[in-house]
Amino acid sequence: MAIRPYIPIFLMPVIKLTLEYDGRAYHGWQRQSRLPSVQEAVETAVAEVTGRPGTVTGAGRTDAGVHAAGQVASFRTETRLTLDAWRRALNRHLPRDIVVLDVSNSPAGFDARRSAIGKRYDYRVWLGPTRPALENGRVWHVPYSLSLTRMRTAARHLIGRHDCSGFQNADPKRHADRSAICAIRACRIIGNPEMLIIRLEADRFLYKMARSIVGSLVEIGRGRWPPNRMKEILKTGNRQLAGPPAPACGLYLMKVYYG
Repeated sequence: MAIRPYIPIFLMPVIKLTLEYDGRAYHGWQRQSRLPSVQEAVETAVAEVTGRPGTVTGAGRTDAGVHAAGQVASFRTETRLTLDAWRRALNRHLPRDIVVLDVSNSPAGFDARRSAIGKRYDYRVWLGPTRPALENGRVWHVPYSLSLTRMRTAARHLIGRHDCSGFQNADPKRHADRSAICAIRACRIIGNPEMLIIRLEADRFLYKMARSIVGSLVEIGRGRWPPNRMKEILKTGNRQLAGPPAPACGLYLMKVYYG
């Protein structure tokens, strides 16, 4: 039997995956001890293809029920396949609600999480008195009217580099000692009679920050708070001033940016 030559892990090629998934059946991206996760499903598929267990790193630790249209993941392997063969092989072993959209080779130092310089999330709000059957679990149904003008005025206060502590839910497991400074590059309110999309782009997002921003914007859109409430939340860092996090079902990780 032929013996494989030993290859140090830092010399192994880095494979970059772009993933799409429906998050309803999973307790987020990160592997859980007794609960299904997207990371576990992807690592299982990689192990089936390579014959060896390994760690797959995701760019964003999406929470339970959050979806992705452009999650990025990376792993090292000595298995040599063409990029198209990787895509087809992984998709054969993945559950139907997770799909590898693209596979590419990356430089030796690439890490899907550490190399990222920004992310874009879309949050989908279904407007109107009747809840949607076909979009159930994919949108937040808001049965009352919202003022897009008020929401857009509030959104403008978010643009820039801020201490975003006021939008962060406490979680001691998620780098509680790290800085809360984030550079928010965009907050767009895109609306039509049925669907409202709140598009957020920043260099980084704190735990439940995107959902807390959406929850605050909806409160402002309802007329319960003035648009300058956003300035007050940013200035004080008081989580009690912000709205409750919007439900996970409406949030989508759309794109991860790299240098």
